[in-house]
Amino acid sequence: MTSGLESERSLDEEQFRRLAAYGVVHEVAEGDEPYATGDASYDLILLEDASVDIVRDATSSEPEHVVIQRGPGDFLGELNLLTGRRSTSPHG
Repeated sequence: MTSGLESERSLDEEQFRRLAAYGVVHEVAEGDEPYATGDASYDLILLEDASVDIVRDATSSEPEHVVIQRGPGDFLGELNLLTGRRSTSPHG
């Protein structure tokens, strides 16, 4: 992992197990993109034994760059996917 971008595990083992019981296991390969900027919707993704770089798209003034890295025990997706609250995102 890149220094300064590490994160502590966001779910404890019990939370991860409980959420995983509602899901379906999907195998992914290196380079797969679970979702991209502009997607209208996306699933909650639990990382069992994978690592993911969250990347900010390039702009006219900045190149594409890694914002944060997530690893085993983490999840991807908006917190609202867990709470059931409506998204405040312009895409949700």
